Amino acid sequence: MNAPSFTASDIVKKYIELRAHVQEMTKRFEVELEPFKAGMTALEGAARDMMHKSEQKALSTEFGTCFFVNKHSIKCEDHDAFLAFVRETENWGMLTKHVAKEAVEAWMELMDPAGTGASPPPPGLKAETIITVQFRKA
Repeated sequence: MNAPSFTASDIVKKYIELRAHVQEMTKRFEVELEPFKAGMTALEGAARDMMHKSEQKALSTEFGTCFFVNKHSIKCEDHDAFLAFVRETENWGMLTKHVAKEAVEAWMELMDPAGTGASPPPPGLKAETIITVQFRKA
């Protein structure tokens, strides 16, 4: 059995067609979801109001239960002050091990003025290049 043969034009054209189709379907689906999401938000507000007025922490029904949940948002407003606090108190667990990829890439480019791609990353980091396939519409 012979495998179908495709030209480069066939592959690129079909990929771009499929990508456009997926994007369009995703947009339509998001639009279709909007009234459902709005309804859910309205019902959350109604449940919150009902629990506040009745001084309950939960509403239990034969269909399920809704209840209050504390969610936290923590943002760094003064990076230097926060780092000083971490150092002083040795609360290293408050930091993650993430690095700013773009800053490391920029530093590596700066250390490689000839553009050979041979500059190693800063100590303690591993950098590797992964080759992927990308399509661009003409």
